[in-house]
Amino acid sequence: MKLLVSVNLKGATPVLLDHESFLNGYPYYSGAMICPVCLDIWATLAVEGQGFFELRCIPCEHHSDACHLDLRPVAGSLLDNPNCNGWDTELLELLPEALVKREFSLHLNSLLLKEINNECSNPSSECSNPSGE
Repeated sequence: MKLLVSVNLKGATPVLLDHESFLNGYPYYSGAMICPVCLDIWATLAVEGQGFFELRCIPCEHHSDACHLDLRPVAGSLLDNPNCNGWDTELLELLPEALVKREFSLHLNSLLLKEINNECSNPSSECSNPSGE
């Protein structure tokens, strides 16, 4: 069974998608992404006919410092769904090109930030020891 899901990202035009009613074996529910730093509800995924939202504590794209050391969830990403135990790959396949590009950029930046953080935590790295001593 398909669900009609409205993707509402702050500052973007809402998008309607036909999403499967289950994800990774779990029922698919409406979700509101709230940033634990600024408490902004930066996105909602609203399933037509559902009168409630699960709150998903996922940092907005401006607060990646609130992510775990492994940088998951990716700050600002619509794809991480902690209630379904993983990534919403179906949502990625349904998103319009502009939102896919946004997701790509967020994930790439997260990987680069993780690499920089790993490099800077190494005591022998140039980042930690600029003089090379």
